[in-house]
Amino acid sequence: PIWLYAKGVGRTHVRKRIDVELALKALKANAKMNFVKMVERNSLILKHEGVTGVFTVQPEIVFQQRKSFTKMENDIMQEMKAHWQENFDEYKNRARPIVIELMKRATSLSGSYFVDLTDPFNGMSEDAYTDYCHLTPMGNKRLAEFLAGSILPLIEAQRS
Repeated sequence: PIWLYAKGVGRTHVRKRIDVELALKALKANAKMNFVKMVERNSLILKHEGVTGVFTVQPEIVFQQRKSFTKMENDIMQEMKAHWQENFDEYKNRARPIVIELMKRATSLSGSYFVDLTDPFNGMSEDAYTDYCHLTPMGNKRLAEFLAGSILPLIEAQRS
């Protein structure tokens, strides 16, 4: 994007490196006091109102996944590698199972469901991503189909 180039004119770009071990430790500590509590509270509120909650973790292009990236998606990844923290992908991929486990535990304890949406594009040859986490119309369609395939059996089971 032009704004990245304009912002960096006349400057040498130095990418920072994440201390992954420290960042993962901070994630675990902060998660329990922040997003995990919010999921638990929201789940209990929904349950009180007679609604079964469904919580997800969204796909991000940086996650290791089964999708073969298109040229545009590879360009997005190259842009991230050039401008984001040097080892951002390592951090995100090591954080992913931690977040997923915390979400599974929080939702199961409070009567909601969790669906992992971090790898829904297997076999898709079209562009799914428009940037690090936003999706194309075809990406949204595939994601909706994936989510429906996960929650429709749950809905049917509740009806029975």
